[in-house]
Amino acid sequence: MKLTIITLILVATNTMAVTLNLKTDATTETTGERIEGAFFDAVTTNVVEEMELHITARSDSATHQLNANSDGMGINNVSTSDDKPARFEVLEKMVLSFDKAIEITKFDFRFFGTNDQFIIEYADTSLEITYDLLSHKSFGFLETNITISADTDIYFYLAEGDDVAIEAIDLLIQSNQTDLILQLAVSNQWIELNADVKNIGTYQLQSTASLSSQQWHQISTFTASTNWVFPSTNEMHFFRVAP
Repeated sequence: MKLTIITLILVATNTMAVTLNLKTDATTETTGERIEGAFFDAVTTNVVEEMELHITARSDSATHQLNANSDGMGINNVSTSDDKPARFEVLEKMVLSFDKAIEITKFDFRFFGTNDQFIIEYADTSLEITYDLLSHKSFGFLETNITISADTDIYFYLAEGDDVAIEAIDLLIQSNQTDLILQLAVSNQWIELNADVKNIGTYQLQSTASLSSQQWHQISTFTASTNWVFPSTNEMHFFRVAP
């Protein structure tokens, strides 16, 4: 009996703009409030401003604590009393990652001094931010086009200067990044599925025996072009790829 298989092809890339508020707010919950308090042990939570996006946050030290106030986000060094709690001082690091690919389009800063040098590092790339680059110098924003893949650590720290706070980060989220084609080849004994990935992301191969049941079962996860080989049976199966 011939096996019948339907493959679903997904080719779509949607982006969503969101501003991460890293300050505290007396009336509205913020992402800054959700990640505040993290030390070296990471905290993972939903982004308040876009609940489908997850953020993972930590510092780089057991004595450095993420700390926010009404001005912005910084680091509190709990091992000393000579520290500004909600500011980045030299070599105090915040590490963030997101579960979706993003593009950072803008940073908002406060308390930037003429000698401050703030660094953003990710993968093998770094961005150096200085006083003259900001829209209003000591406070203001810097527009960027930094593209970062999902689950990639992003390091934020002050390399030189006194103290700086981050108010907000503007992102474009690849919210349904499923630019991918699922192809099928069938022989008498084997079924071969090929996933042709066009963009960075994490995907799931799923199957079901009945579209009406809406019960999809995960077969595997993958991040790059992949193929699978299954033995032929006399059952009907449907396959799809989900982000």
